Amino acid sequence: MASETDEDGVTSPSKTEISDPLEGYRQEEASDMFRITCEQYVTDREANTKGTANPSVMNKPFWMFQVGPGGFPAWNARTTFGNAEDPFADFEDPVWCFTRYGATRTKLPDGRVVCIAGEHEDGYDPDFCIYNDVVVFDALQKTDPPPLLTPECIKIYGYPVEIFPPTDFHTSTYSVDPTTGKESIIIVGGLGYTGQASRSQTDVYQLDLTDFSIQRLITSGVGPTGGTSKHTAELIGGEGQAAIKIMTAESKMFTLRIHDMRWI
Repeated sequence: MASETDEDGVTSPSKTEISDPLEGYRQEEASDMFRITCEQYVTDREANTKGTANPSVMNKPFWMFQVGPGGFPAWNARTTFGNAEDPFADFEDPVWCFTRYGATRTKLPDGRVVCIAGEHEDGYDPDFCIYNDVVVFDALQKTDPPPLLTPECIKIYGYPVEIFPPTDFHTSTYSVDPTTGKESIIIVGGLGYTGQASRSQTDVYQLDLTDFSIQRLITSGVGPTGGTSKHTAELIGGEGQAAIKIMTAESKMFTLRIHDMRWI
């Protein structure tokens, strides 16, 4: 199961359609997911806040609000919770938001949905930011009445940039180790900021779905030359022979064998 991002930045899984991860929850205005104070906004608004551990749980109240159904794009958050007359008067850095391009969204077999990184706006925008976080939505339990949407339904994980650099327009592919049963998401490529290594090389990372730690994987063989972004990825092969087939934006095909991380 793989997911990809289209040219408009809207994530579209290659094998299965994923609806809004919040769809189906009972959404009540009294829930903390719908409420935020100006003080919480000021405390949590910095978009460039990174994790200090691998991973760091970063369920900050403002971030949770932004991920929820009432979340705003960065500019609207500034004018709603900050100074509407002069939105940059007290804070000029990017404001954290979950309105993103070039992110991936992957539905797991157990029903959870994993959203990885992405960017908000382009470099000309004062709220431009490329993220390096992972947002996980719990599987929706089919009950009557439907379950209430609460902050406990969502986890936000952050990472040091040396562990997982900011990334966008990557691909995410769900994988299971046939020997150990370990579940993970293989993250291939990505654009990143100007000057990042991802602009000149195709990096591969593994997101462990047990503890949500991330590690960079060393690959061998002949893979893409330079950076790879805005590509597609597809899981192919059977047990023990699983591989990720990617097609670059230039329509070049490459295959990464998973068990030994070799381009073949």
